[in-house]
Amino acid sequence: MKSTFCSLFTMSLFILLGLNEKAHAQIVNIQSALNGDISDGPGLSAELRQEKKGGNTETERLSGQGTVTYKRPEDLWLLLLRREYSTESGQSSSDNYFEHLRYRYNITDHWGLEAYIQVDADQFRRSERRDVLGTGPRYQFKVTENFDAAVSLSYMHERETFSPHIGEPGEPDRETTRAASVLYLNWKWPDCCTLSNVTYYQPEIGHVHNNKTLNESSLLLQINKHLSYRVSSNYAYNGRPPFGVKKVDTNFLQALVIKI
Repeated sequence: MKSTFCSLFTMSLFILLGLNEKAHAQIVNIQSALNGDISDGPGLSAELRQEKKGGNTETERLSGQGTVTYKRPEDLWLLLLRREYSTESGQSSSDNYFEHLRYRYNITDHWGLEAYIQVDADQFRRSERRDVLGTGPRYQFKVTENFDAAVSLSYMHERETFSPHIGEPGEPDRETTRAASVLYLNWKWPDCCTLSNVTYYQPEIGHVHNNKTLNESSLLLQINKHLSYRVSSNYAYNGRPPFGVKKVDTNFLQALVIKI
């Protein structure tokens, strides 16, 4: 099992990193893709999304997101792909994307291990490429019958390349190691709705002031077995953005979620 996982994950790493030429440094909440019951075997879901961003950029974004899962009793594979159409100051872009591959192995009912890789891009900010690779333990538990929580901590390595800023010297590339932690809270009312809150905290190891933080709250309303509506808002902080980029971003999102 371990050798199979290592070979599959290594192969997936090279495939995913080879798909793109640019990526953007940001934290994106992938826990929403894991929200709800995931049946054993292959699964597929799609989201049609509309976002309003503020802070660093004032943009409206239309995006499509697809999530592929493969679940067995002992483990879970998840691949999330997103493409965006964005507008800002009369300009538009369809080159924004986010791609995330994650593997989760259950050691016990509560303890597990995770490994993930990620690339993403956004031309309206200054990062040309960011590659992320991380792994670490995860602990999940039920507080009550309808309230569950999860905590994870991973060692994360990121590599960033920045685009030039007009009239300013070029930003040097960055290689950073971070302690990436996640706290996930989930309240579920069967056949009705799910309320979630997730906090990501990613300080640089040895330099806590250089941290990236995301807090997101969301409400998922179940329309029927295959269709849901989700609304969420988040606050994102980057302790060391490139020149000309603000430290704080906010985002409001609504999405139609289709599960197959």
